[in-house]
Amino acid sequence: MPIGMMRIKTGNPHTDDPEGLENLVRLTVQAAGATFVAIYFDIGAEVAVAIVDGLDDYVDVKAVTTAVGASSFEKYVKTADAKAANARRAKFPPPP
Repeated sequence: MPIGMMRIKTGNPHTDDPEGLENLVRLTVQAAGATFVAIYFDIGAEVAVAIVDGLDDYVDVKAVTTAVGASSFEKYVKTADAKAANARRAKFPPPP
């Protein structure tokens, strides 16, 4: 399964409440049936990155990111999935 990285602004109302933001993200991700892994706060900007696993449905991604105020959501695959993608790519016709 891909891993998701959500970038979330931490300014008001979460400037002084990092635990509150973590709880909001955790509960929202879990309500969508995914796993909250961690949240990391940038030391030089009012932004955090939340790591989630299993948030694979695009409608759920849109719903969760909107609910927590995320500005972006990126998906990354694990090593085994990257290897499988390379094998699948080899089956495609070559570029012109």
